[in-house]
Amino acid sequence: MRNTDPGPALARLLGPEEAAQAMRHVHRPQYLVLEAQRQLDGWRRAGRFGDILFDAWQRQLDAISTIQGGCERIAGTPIPYAYSVLLHRTTYFYCALLPFGLVDSIGGMTPVIAVFIAYAFMALDAIASELENPFGEEPNDLPLEALAVNIERMLLEGVDAGPLPAPTQPDRHYRLR
Repeated sequence: MRNTDPGPALARLLGPEEAAQAMRHVHRPQYLVLEAQRQLDGWRRAGRFGDILFDAWQRQLDAISTIQGGCERIAGTPIPYAYSVLLHRTTYFYCALLPFGLVDSIGGMTPVIAVFIAYAFMALDAIASELENPFGEEPNDLPLEALAVNIERMLLEGVDAGPLPAPTQPDRHYRLR
Protein backbone atom coordinates (compact mmCIF):
# COMPACT_ATOMS: atom_id res chain seq x y z
CA MET A 1 0.00 0.00 0.00
CA ARG A 2 2.96 2.32 0.55
CA ASN A 3 4.65 1.68 -2.79
CA THR A 4 7.77 0.42 -1.04
CA ASP A 5 9.93 -2.57 -1.96
CA PRO A 6 8.39 -5.72 -0.42
CA GLY A 7 11.23 -7.92 -1.68
CA PRO A 8 13.16 -8.35 1.59
CA ALA A 9 10.03 -9.11 3.62
CA LEU A 10 8.76 -11.57 1.01
CA ALA A 11 12.15 -13.30 0.87
CA ARG A 12 12.13 -13.66 4.66
CA LEU A 13 8.58 -15.01 4.79
CA LEU A 14 8.41 -17.09 1.61
CA GLY A 15 11.98 -17.90 0.73
CA PRO A 16 13.97 -16.41 -2.13
CA GLU A 17 12.43 -18.43 -4.97
CA GLU A 18 8.79 -17.82 -4.06
CA ALA A 19 9.58 -14.17 -3.33
CA ALA A 20 11.15 -13.74 -6.76
CA GLN A 21 8.06 -15.33 -8.34
CA ALA A 22 5.78 -12.95 -6.40
CA MET A 23 7.90 -9.92 -7.34
CA ARG A 24 7.31 -10.66 -11.04
CA HIS A 25 3.60 -9.91 -10.62
CA VAL A 26 2.10 -6.44 -10.74
CA HIS A 27 -0.67 -7.20 -8.22
CA ARG A 28 1.42 -9.03 -5.62
CA PRO A 29 -1.19 -9.21 -2.84
CA GLN A 30 -3.73 -10.84 -5.14
CA TYR A 31 -1.10 -13.25 -6.43
CA LEU A 32 -0.21 -14.24 -2.86
CA VAL A 33 -3.87 -14.85 -2.00
CA LEU A 34 -4.23 -17.05 -5.08
CA GLU A 35 -1.08 -18.96 -4.15
CA ALA A 36 -2.42 -19.49 -0.64
CA GLN A 37 -5.65 -20.83 -2.15
CA ARG A 38 -3.68 -23.22 -4.35
CA GLN A 39 -1.64 -24.39 -1.35
CA LEU A 40 -4.79 -24.99 0.71
CA ASP A 41 -6.39 -26.90 -2.14
CA GLY A 42 -3.27 -29.08 -2.44
CA TRP A 43 -3.33 -29.81 1.30
CA ARG A 44 -7.04 -30.68 1.11
CA ARG A 45 -6.44 -33.04 -1.83
CA ALA A 46 -3.55 -34.64 0.08
CA GLY A 47 -5.89 -35.29 3.01
CA ARG A 48 -4.21 -32.96 5.50
CA PHE A 49 -7.65 -31.60 6.44
CA GLY A 50 -11.25 -31.97 5.37
CA ASP A 51 -13.73 -29.92 3.41
CA ILE A 52 -15.14 -28.09 6.43
CA LEU A 53 -11.76 -26.70 7.44
CA PHE A 54 -10.97 -25.94 3.79
CA ASP A 55 -14.19 -23.93 3.50
CA ALA A 56 -13.33 -22.00 6.67
CA TRP A 57 -9.87 -21.15 5.33
CA GLN A 58 -11.35 -20.25 1.95
CA ARG A 59 -13.74 -17.77 3.60
CA GLN A 60 -10.79 -16.19 5.42
CA LEU A 61 -8.85 -15.81 2.17
CA ASP A 62 -11.94 -14.32 0.51
CA ALA A 63 -12.18 -11.80 3.33
CA ILE A 64 -8.49 -10.94 2.98
CA SER A 65 -8.95 -10.42 -0.76
CA THR A 66 -11.98 -8.19 -0.20
CA ILE A 67 -10.17 -6.08 2.40
CA GLN A 68 -7.09 -5.80 0.20
CA GLY A 69 -9.23 -4.59 -2.71
CA GLY A 70 -10.92 -2.01 -0.50
CA CYS A 71 -7.55 -0.73 0.74
CA GLU A 72 -6.29 -0.43 -2.83
CA ARG A 73 -9.38 1.60 -3.74
CA ILE A 74 -8.78 3.92 -0.78
CA ALA A 75 -5.12 4.37 -1.71
CA GLY A 76 -5.85 4.83 -5.40
CA THR A 77 -8.75 7.28 -5.11
CA PRO A 78 -7.62 10.66 -3.81
CA ILE A 79 -10.12 13.33 -2.91
CA PRO A 80 -10.74 15.29 -6.13
CA TYR A 81 -9.07 18.69 -6.22
CA ALA A 82 -12.40 20.48 -6.73
CA TYR A 83 -13.78 18.96 -3.51
CA SER A 84 -10.68 19.97 -1.61
CA VAL A 85 -10.87 23.56 -2.89
CA LEU A 86 -14.59 23.72 -2.11
CA LEU A 87 -13.99 22.45 1.42
CA HIS A 88 -11.19 24.97 2.07
CA ARG A 89 -13.06 27.94 0.65
CA THR A 90 -16.32 27.10 2.41
CA THR A 91 -14.48 26.76 5.71
CA TYR A 92 -12.69 30.10 5.33
CA PHE A 93 -15.81 31.89 4.07
CA TYR A 94 -17.85 30.57 6.99
CA CYS A 95 -15.16 31.58 9.48
CA ALA A 96 -14.91 35.08 7.98
CA LEU A 97 -18.69 35.65 8.20
CA LEU A 98 -19.16 33.98 11.61
CA PRO A 99 -18.45 37.10 13.73
CA PHE A 100 -21.15 39.06 11.90
CA GLY A 101 -23.70 36.38 12.75
CA LEU A 102 -22.69 36.21 16.40
CA VAL A 103 -22.23 39.88 17.27
CA ASP A 104 -25.93 40.56 18.03
CA SER A 105 -26.32 37.59 20.37
CA ILE A 106 -22.90 37.45 22.06
CA GLY A 107 -21.70 41.03 21.92
CA GLY A 108 -18.19 41.64 23.25
CA MET A 109 -17.36 37.92 23.44
CA THR A 110 -17.84 37.55 19.67
CA PRO A 111 -14.09 37.62 18.80
CA VAL A 112 -13.26 34.97 21.41
CA ILE A 113 -16.10 32.62 20.48
CA ALA A 114 -15.54 33.17 16.73
CA VAL A 115 -11.84 32.29 17.10
CA PHE A 116 -12.63 29.04 18.93
CA ILE A 117 -15.26 28.01 16.38
CA ALA A 118 -12.99 28.98 13.47
CA TYR A 119 -10.14 26.99 15.04
CA ALA A 120 -12.38 23.92 15.30
CA PHE A 121 -13.48 24.16 11.66
CA MET A 122 -9.94 24.72 10.38
CA ALA A 123 -8.70 21.82 12.50
CA LEU A 124 -11.37 19.56 10.97
CA ASP A 125 -10.27 20.71 7.52
CA ALA A 126 -6.64 19.89 8.37
CA ILE A 127 -7.62 16.47 9.76
CA ALA A 128 -9.56 15.66 6.59
CA SER A 129 -6.48 16.48 4.49
CA GLU A 130 -4.27 14.40 6.80
CA LEU A 131 -6.51 11.34 6.59
CA GLU A 132 -6.78 11.36 2.79
CA ASN A 133 -4.04 8.72 2.47
CA PRO A 134 -3.83 6.55 5.60
CA PHE A 135 -1.16 4.22 4.17
CA GLY A 136 1.84 6.55 4.22
CA GLU A 137 4.60 6.83 6.79
CA GLU A 138 3.59 10.06 8.49
CA PRO A 139 2.81 10.12 12.23
CA ASN A 140 -0.98 9.98 11.76
CA ASP A 141 -0.94 7.17 9.19
CA LEU A 142 -1.79 3.57 9.96
CA PRO A 143 1.05 1.59 11.59
CA LEU A 144 1.14 -1.03 8.83
CA GLU A 145 4.47 -2.55 9.92
CA ALA A 146 3.20 -3.04 13.46
CA LEU A 147 -0.03 -4.58 12.18
CA ALA A 148 1.91 -6.95 9.92
CA VAL A 149 4.22 -8.01 12.75
CA ASN A 150 1.26 -8.68 15.04
CA ILE A 151 -0.49 -10.75 12.35
CA GLU A 152 2.73 -12.68 11.72
CA ARG A 153 3.12 -13.33 15.45
CA MET A 154 -0.46 -14.60 15.75
CA LEU A 155 -0.13 -16.89 12.72
CA LEU A 156 3.20 -18.34 13.83
CA GLU A 157 1.91 -18.86 17.33
CA GLY A 158 -1.25 -20.49 15.95
CA VAL A 159 0.71 -23.13 14.07
CA ASP A 160 3.35 -23.42 16.80
CA ALA A 161 6.14 -22.49 14.40
CA GLY A 162 9.62 -21.08 14.87
CA PRO A 163 10.75 -18.03 16.74
CA LEU A 164 8.29 -15.17 16.88
CA PRO A 165 9.32 -11.71 15.72
CA ALA A 166 9.74 -9.19 18.50
CA PRO A 167 6.49 -7.47 19.49
CA THR A 168 6.15 -3.90 18.33
CA GLN A 169 6.67 -1.17 20.89
CA PRO A 170 5.55 2.44 20.64
CA ASP A 171 8.22 5.11 20.29
CA ARG A 172 8.59 8.04 22.66
CA HIS A 173 5.63 9.75 20.98
CA TYR A 174 3.45 6.63 21.48
CA ARG A 175 3.47 5.79 17.75
CA LEU A 176 3.85 2.18 16.65
CA ARG A 177 6.61 1.70 14.10
